Amino acid sequence: KLILLDSLLQEIHMISRTIKRLVLLDREPELRLLQWNCNGIRPKLQEFQDLLHREQIDVALIQETHLNPRHAVDLGPQFLVCRKDRVSHKGGVMSVFNRRLTRKESLQSSNSSP
Repeated sequence: KLILLDSLLQEIHMISRTIKRLVLLDREPELRLLQWNCNGIRPKLQEFQDLLHREQIDVALIQETHLNPRHAVDLGPQFLVCRKDRVSHKGGVMSVFNRRLTRKESLQSSNSSP
């Protein structure tokens, strides 16, 4: 009886793992990421904002924004925008976070290189 019970428990465990995998495969992604080397965001800002809403992007990581501190970027109250502009030449990065994200992590970074 013990061997039969052990075998049955193993089978139940395998079925349970299979069901969990099926459920995970069937559900929507929890985090939608966008990475884009935009080669200048200002002329593409409206298209970018439309894309954020249409695709329900949670985090967008944008390179080569070509922005400087005098350029304003307002994506509305739904998004938090963090930028690192280049003042002397092209470049710059921008990270955009959808405020609907429920989990927050605090990260610390250093601009110094080894």
